[in-house]
Amino acid sequence: MQPPSEDEVSDALTRPFKDHNVAVDNYSVKVTVDSGLYKLAVRLSGSFNPLLQVHDDTLSLQTGSLQGALYLCQGAVQIIEDQVRVTMQIVPVEAREILQSSKADVSGSVLDAITGAAGDALAGLPSLNRAKNQRYQWCSRIGPEKGLAWGTPAAIPSLRRTQ
Repeated sequence: MQPPSEDEVSDALTRPFKDHNVAVDNYSVKVTVDSGLYKLAVRLSGSFNPLLQVHDDTLSLQTGSLQGALYLCQGAVQIIEDQVRVTMQIVPVEAREILQSSKADVSGSVLDAITGAAGDALAGLPSLNRAKNQRYQWCSRIGPEKGLAWGTPAAIPSLRRTQ
């Protein structure tokens, strides 16, 4: 059986993002292959909205035309026979500390299993889990060494809205 291409894996990952009301397009989810491991990356704004990927040819871009990412959803897709594992984590670009992480395992036809596992993994990432009646995720800097606090406005009174 032929392993799926980067584009096929990217398409299989795009569907669950859309199902979680994360406005990605076919150019937002970047997939690369390294030694049989599919690595994924989605650039995110400060409000956790997807941004366009950076093209390899950045010299042709107009200065200031590309918004810088504050966060990154990164992860991997592992395929062994009919077993698929998708891991995802949200990290701030500058600090490279893990804010949230999730993983899911699904078996079945490879592309359907990737889509299912990605959906399950996304459900474990509150900043990207945008149900239609969702309460906003809020965050506040507690201090440079203490990181972020997550909760609702009632739980943390002096917060800025992140989406």
